[in-house]
Amino acid sequence: MIQEQLTLTVSNNELVLEASRVLVDDKRKYLHHRWNEQEYLKVFKQSTADKKLDLTNVKTIYFAPKCSIPRDKAKPFLEERKIKTVRDRDTADVIIASVDSVEAGLDTKHLYYIKTSDIIPFAKGFKIGGNVHNLTARLATYTGKHVIIDTMVTPFYINNHIKPTKSLYGNVLNSVSFQSGDYYGEYITTVTDDFLLFGANLSNVYSQEVFNNLIGDTVIDRDAFESLRTMLNSMDKDNHLVAMTIMAGCNYEKSFVYLALLLEEFGRGPIYNHKYRNTVGFKSLTNWIGYNKYNWNKDAILNVSIEKELLTQELLNTIKASVLNAATTYSSNFEVVDVRLIAEVQVDVDKILNKQDDRFPSGGELLQEEVSL
Repeated sequence: MIQEQLTLTVSNNELVLEASRVLVDDKRKYLHHRWNEQEYLKVFKQSTADKKLDLTNVKTIYFAPKCSIPRDKAKPFLEERKIKTVRDRDTADVIIASVDSVEAGLDTKHLYYIKTSDIIPFAKGFKIGGNVHNLTARLATYTGKHVIIDTMVTPFYINNHIKPTKSLYGNVLNSVSFQSGDYYGEYITTVTDDFLLFGANLSNVYSQEVFNNLIGDTVIDRDAFESLRTMLNSMDKDNHLVAMTIMAGCNYEKSFVYLALLLEEFGRGPIYNHKYRNTVGFKSLTNWIGYNKYNWNKDAILNVSIEKELLTQELLNTIKASVLNAATTYSSNFEVVDVRLIAEVQVDVDKILNKQDDRFPSGGELLQEEVSL
């Protein structure tokens, strides 16, 4: 949740209290957004999950900051449909945003905070710029227990306080500088733009992944997969670039199986070593698929395929064969002949494979096969 807060900073060579808003948890403790992802992303993810984008009557579109959209494909796609890109989200029929867009409205810094009751005694110790009268008036209506200390306060304190706290290395701002002695440091997230944090604002907001799937017309099938493997296995970086460009420009959903397998096989090698991985287009792919080079194995692929409901019989069989191939008993008398999913995962798998989905035309036939994984 967002909490109204006061921050002590410096303006026009004097101390001032400015209004700020920070992320806090349900116990009103400061929330560092990178360590508490589910808290601040929950609303955005729930509002955009499985939300289909129809551009039939759309005239204007706004791309939120930090969106990973391949412009070379988006521009002709929108021009063909006579959809204009606007810079003001309030005038847009449709808004495209991403998790990174949410984070663009948040500013996390390691800051210190003190008791509200320490502000006036602290300000009275300045030779110039204490601004006690205005600070007192500002605090009269403030009910918060703490005030955040902006980074600008430290150098101002060292240069202008009557008797700054000293250490072995010179003047310093620390707990001794305050009446109560309470001076706590923590990563604090200030909210600079809360638009994407509230569900009421998200009726016309769609995820960048949905948009990228619309403009991605290429589908990677088994033959294309083998061709891409050949390119990435070569020693020619130009081949690597072609392969990665095809991956970034394809339809993510319909190509998920092979994209996942390519990233598993080459993600920490040719792909990681090529500068194209840092482009907007390729980052869009890796962000959508949830790729993590330190944890991208068959388990991770299965988890993502279940989460996105993109699991196919082919992918399931591929994962099973890989796990079975790697399994061993360390016995000279026994061999591993089968593996199967744990019960709770099997339930999720059955739900997905038992759905009739137009994305997978062969689904009806595949459902006739017994799944023993």
